[in-house]
Amino acid sequence: KMIIGFETLAPTAPAADKTLALWERRSKGLNKMIIGFEQARPPDEPFLVAVDVTGTNSVTVRFQEPDNSDSPPCTKFRVEWSSEPDFRTVSGHREILDMKQMEVTVDG
Repeated sequence: KMIIGFETLAPTAPAADKTLALWERRSKGLNKMIIGFEQARPPDEPFLVAVDVTGTNSVTVRFQEPDNSDSPPCTKFRVEWSSEPDFRTVSGHREILDMKQMEVTVDG
């Protein structure tokens, strides 16, 4: 008499339930991330921007974060300058990543 056994590769019922629950949690988490991404928007424009001439070839640009408390947080500001009135060609730029630094001096 010969007995041949086969090992099943299908998960047992409790293991399948755990796997299903894990994938359902992953799916819910992904859906929350997608909703958050779709509702994301850029922050409002700065509340105040002032430019002071500080030398023959330099200016200091001062700004304040948006006054609206519903505005998404600002993570950086970008200051661009050009010698053309319509900014067709940007001569340079500087990014301010430290939001405590609310001014930048541009030489050029």
